[in-house]
Amino acid sequence: MPIISATGISKKYSLRDQQTRRRGLGALFREIVGPVEGTSDSVALSEGEFWALRDVDLSVSSGDTLGVIGLNGAGKTTLMSLLAGVIKPDTGSVVHNGDVQAVLSLGAGINAKLTGRQNAESGVALRATSVEQREEMIARIESFSELGEFFDSPVGYYSSGMRARLGFAICISATPQAILIDEALSVGDASFKQKCLLYLEQLRRRGVGMVMVSHSMTSIRQFCDSAIWVHDGQIRARGPSGEVVHEYLQFVEQRQSSSLATPAPAKEGDRPLLPASDRAAATEASPIKSVTGTAFNAADRSPAVRTLGPVERELHLSGQPGEWIRPDITATEVNELYGRQRAEPGVDEFAAVMLVNGQPTNEVRPHESVEIEYRFRLREPAANLNVSLVFHKEGSGRLATISTLNRDLLKGLDTDGLVHCKVRVPDMVLAPGDYVVTISIHDGKPYLWRDVILAFRVRTSDLLTWGDVNLPYSYEVYTAVDQADAE
Repeated sequence: MPIISATGISKKYSLRDQQTRRRGLGALFREIVGPVEGTSDSVALSEGEFWALRDVDLSVSSGDTLGVIGLNGAGKTTLMSLLAGVIKPDTGSVVHNGDVQAVLSLGAGINAKLTGRQNAESGVALRATSVEQREEMIARIESFSELGEFFDSPVGYYSSGMRARLGFAICISATPQAILIDEALSVGDASFKQKCLLYLEQLRRRGVGMVMVSHSMTSIRQFCDSAIWVHDGQIRARGPSGEVVHEYLQFVEQRQSSSLATPAPAKEGDRPLLPASDRAAATEASPIKSVTGTAFNAADRSPAVRTLGPVERELHLSGQPGEWIRPDITATEVNELYGRQRAEPGVDEFAAVMLVNGQPTNEVRPHESVEIEYRFRLREPAANLNVSLVFHKEGSGRLATISTLNRDLLKGLDTDGLVHCKVRVPDMVLAPGDYVVTISIHDGKPYLWRDVILAFRVRTSDLLTWGDVNLPYSYEVYTAVDQADAE
């Protein structure tokens, strides 16, 4: 028999505060005295009302670990409040077949004027069946919270982390048959979170059913066997946690704006940007060109510059108008996020493009081979020309730099002022996310031009990643290791 069983539960709220209070008082009155003849609860929405949750069914049995994911405002907290019995559904029912504890807010029910011990006494008053059990539970709270002498100090003097310790310790002072956790572990220090997670893992092994809400997809994958995705008050997907998380992340990615760099209002003091050409992008197929020049592979064991060509290459940029559209990022944003913009261009006819399989793109899959092609014309000869491409996580600092300073690839270049290069990154190791590329063009140390030139996204995959770098790897797991026969 399920410990928690929810059947067809729905909850509606009003955008009007007075209407919400009136409906709440009516629900409380009917809860106390029972249904009143001649009145009924309408399931239809009145003016100003909306469904926070609609027709949800779920059950949690012993040993189940269910994750709940979704966007902010999707209905996750409303669902948890209904499952905990904190609020009543407008339709449907929630049945508990055993002790169910809710860790919905670690500070809920804690009186700042009382000491930690007094709050603990209040928290166990209705749960302890004897004086001995009461004292045992209080001692467990004192030990788990690790507050020391502050356990007998007023909670009003506690830090948020200390309040979190006390609140969680009170919630788990008695072992329930099921526990509900709504982002309660998002506060507190790292050691406290780890201690809580270890305790929850122990409860899971004892067969305690769990429902966990989290915005950490890693936590859901690691801790939960199954998951549901709540969207607009309804369950949009349910199943194994890995599959539901993957489907949800794909939705989030697709939901984001197709414009990777969101325009921001220009601020006073913004200097003019290097103008882009006509906004219509070129659509002709990339022409095959016979090229000569030099080449350099940084991945070689002994990297060296070698002569290139004549050899055929597929080049996308041809110098026609509309080949490059500058990302919509203001000069102020560039200066604040990606280093100082240099708006006095010493170059003309700049264009750049990111290519995958020879086709322009601003979306890349993890570990795909990527090319960045750029060209420009120098206004004046540059004896010590060098160019750097800098990769930034959108809205933060630099992650990597590719520079022609390695082996002085452009120094003394004789091309009548035209510079045309292609950089190949054979394995996109950046983790899923949004990125920008800046270019710095120098004659020696002084800048000729510096600005953001590309914005792109590394798409999510069905593999979890941490940090900003997604290292390529292979894994071998050995189930048996025997001594090899030697001849």
